[in-house]
Amino acid sequence: MARLDRLLEEAPFNPDARSSRATVYSWRGWPRRARAEADAVLTVAPHDTDAHALQIQTDMALDDWRDARAALASEDVEQNLSQRDLLELRRRLGWHDSPEVTFESGYGTGSQTNVATYRDWMFDARAYTAPIDESYRVFAHLRQTHTDISPSTLVRTWGGAGLEGTWRALSGSLEVAGVDGQPGPAAVLHAAWLPADGARLGLQAATSDPDTPARASAADIRERTLQLSSGYDWNESTGIGADLGVGQFNDTNRQLNALLRFSQRLAASARAKLTWNTYAGYTHDTLEASRAPYFDPAHATSEETELKGEWLGRHDPVSHRSLWHVVTVSVGDYQQAGFGAHPTWAARYEQRWSLSDHADFSIGLSRSEHPYDGRPESRTAVTVNYDGRF
Repeated sequence: MARLDRLLEEAPFNPDARSSRATVYSWRGWPRRARAEADAVLTVAPHDTDAHALQIQTDMALDDWRDARAALASEDVEQNLSQRDLLELRRRLGWHDSPEVTFESGYGTGSQTNVATYRDWMFDARAYTAPIDESYRVFAHLRQTHTDISPSTLVRTWGGAGLEGTWRALSGSLEVAGVDGQPGPAAVLHAAWLPADGARLGLQAATSDPDTPARASAADIRERTLQLSSGYDWNESTGIGADLGVGQFNDTNRQLNALLRFSQRLAASARAKLTWNTYAGYTHDTLEASRAPYFDPAHATSEETELKGEWLGRHDPVSHRSLWHVVTVSVGDYQQAGFGAHPTWAARYEQRWSLSDHADFSIGLSRSEHPYDGRPESRTAVTVNYDGRF
């Protein structure tokens, strides 16, 4: 990258160097910078094949599908794009126009000192329509969690429908759902904004959070939540983030939480990468722990450091099929008011399959240990996920 910058300082109108820098920007996840470079190339080389392709790719990356479709339909682009690029971009546009289905499922067990304390399983399925007016999709959502916490069993079913919208730097969704055993509907709002390359802001508000702790739901305790998230990536290797949240329970408890994170890619190649992540968290509950069955002591802090290794097992560029192996190992420390500090650890192995350019499948197995009320609690879990368009 530095070499390209020096070359462009000496020859600012060199279209090949500027096009190469635009490609690097695109790889790094900087669509705005890539688009600016591609536009600059076309002012001096209006028939540059790579620049025309990059203009359309950045429109797609920014969810500006209307402009991408118009560009692909133009005679100018047909004349200047290679047949391979034209077919690939039209293929991506075609899958964007298709309905989508996602499915997440998991099963886990927990134990303290080798004595089973709970079992749980869940599935979460969503079905999206094809885009409406390029920017909107209607979706249906079904989620069920089944938790056995001695001596009770909790089954919670969530069925909802909503509208999702995206355009360039903004995206959002609104869902209205019926929750088994809860009077009245629940609503969940998501919003995200990408104000600049590498920067992101997010918001989630729920009148009844689908991820309310199982121990709370078992006691018929509900939670309203507001979550704010932010992040900035300097490049594809280094990033930071911060999350803030508040949960209001119907037992008068208010739970505050904060999380800081830092990510650094240590090594990368076309077939493997190694990433280091570190986290620091804080939670505070306004209700005394003795009056609530679903959280640790009122104050808790945590630190965790994580290594994630990913490597390519197989790849078929013709069929767009690939297999990635992912191993994640973390260790940390959890400090609870009144119980002192306890070590935490987790290990996870996952296989991520690209079945085609429009379908992905993953399966993972994990083992972790984290204290609950001062006592180490172990958890073993398996997850299966699918995302496909048709």
